[in-house]
Amino acid sequence: MKQFNKISLARWIIALALCAVALYFYPRLPDTIPGQWGFNGTVRYDDKATIFVMPGISILFAVLFPLMRKIDPKSENYSKFSGFYDAFSIVMQLFMAAMMAVMLIETYHPGTVNVKTLVLILLGLLFVFLGNSMPKVRHNYSMGIKTPWALNDERNWAKTQRLGGKCFFVCGLIALVAAFLPEYAAFALFFAAVLLTVLIPYVMSYLWFRRDHK
Repeated sequence: MKQFNKISLARWIIALALCAVALYFYPRLPDTIPGQWGFNGTVRYDDKATIFVMPGISILFAVLFPLMRKIDPKSENYSKFSGFYDAFSIVMQLFMAAMMAVMLIETYHPGTVNVKTLVLILLGLLFVFLGNSMPKVRHNYSMGIKTPWALNDERNWAKTQRLGGKCFFVCGLIALVAAFLPEYAAFALFFAAVLLTVLIPYVMSYLWFRRDHK
């Protein structure tokens, strides 16, 4: 419980720190700020209130992660992968912080950050982290690859998470390579990798279920 409280405190510190940064910069921002970046380098400008999106998501994470753990019918299994669960919640909030930092840097110093490269590197590292950790995730209704057949069978669940972990790990490595490719090549390679990462565990989970329940 002490570790859980420390992690909860860390979540709220990050969320409130992002809120404080957003509140500080908001009156100093121009009316529009960079909000979205295309793979071809184009930038879409949005209302400066967009700066509050990242803190809002971070607060949502601070609320939802402990809540999901409590209300999940398989809540007793969370203790078996609590290290990954807590680390993942912090990593996601730090990802939001990085995205807000990019928005602020590109607002005041346009062209400083190669956003496509940075985002793909961050996603690549996130996917590698997920790939290494996903096999540890035990049967639950909130985390992991939740196919209907995996949720119905704990053995299917374990095999699906192991395969999913390998797919995420490879996808992360592909994202790191794609980060340094030309824009459209990077988009095509990363999109194909993500699509296969989703489809392969889903299809195999179904095939394993068919084989085990003839």
